[in-house]
Amino acid sequence: MYFPNPEFLQRTGAVDYYHWNYQFPIKYIQRFRFHAILGLLGSGIVDRLLEVGTGSGIFLPELSRHCRELYACDVHDNMEAVEKLCQLTGINAQLKRCAIE
Repeated sequence: MYFPNPEFLQRTGAVDYYHWNYQFPIKYIQRFRFHAILGLLGSGIVDRLLEVGTGSGIFLPELSRHCRELYACDVHDNMEAVEKLCQLTGINAQLKRCAIE
């Protein structure tokens, strides 16, 4: 599983704890959760994925490896930080600031 360099990530809001994904012991819980999500996708490549609540975008690099088109949304006001992550990691994702409903 691929996690971007933590220097590429920026905190996007008060509840964005992206740095926990790199710290003991939370990193093991997070990796378990991410593996479970990937297991739901199966082994093939899907046409489109939407990540709702993308936060800092930490999971986008891995998700981009499992789809042809990637979309992400969140309600925070710092989508520029996620755009920068996508540029630094070579991800082509369509990002939108919006609520899921």
